[in-house]
Amino acid sequence: MYGGGYLDGSVIRDSVYIESMEIKNQDIALVTSEDDGSTPNFSCVIGLSFPELAPQEEVLLFDNMMSQGVLNQNLFTTYYYHDGDHADLYFGGIIDDYYEGDLNYVPVQKREHWNIRIDDILVGGTSTGICDTEHGCQGLVDTGTNSNSVEVEYWDILTNMIFTDTGLEEGFQ
Repeated sequence: MYGGGYLDGSVIRDSVYIESMEIKNQDIALVTSEDDGSTPNFSCVIGLSFPELAPQEEVLLFDNMMSQGVLNQNLFTTYYYHDGDHADLYFGGIIDDYYEGDLNYVPVQKREHWNIRIDDILVGGTSTGICDTEHGCQGLVDTGTNSNSVEVEYWDILTNMIFTDTGLEEGFQ
């Protein structure tokens, strides 16, 4: 399973090269089709999730990199460009030129899909009131999707605030 559907293909094990790093014995899911029978616009999947989520106990790329000691630091970072079409993935550190200000590290709340606590959701500087002030909300950081979601009971609150703040017209779902 990947994203919202299923992929067909096979898993192979080989060495993967990323810049000057060689990652040996890496599982790679070679994708031949999606569950709707279409051909995807990518050819393989290498996971960045937690090992507990790996299908059939496959060796995930980031865990393999850490266990083989090929990283300067045991972290990976993603950078998204404002054009919405480009992103960079960097293993083993942070590129200082890609951000301004301080970085705030957020602890993972559950070892499920990079689940984090969100204290509040603001639109135009105003709290949406969606997050419980004592416990916050659960958020999901996922580099494998471009979708955002919110629980159904909060959809109207959030979209009304966004439309009011931005002047956009309603009409999307």
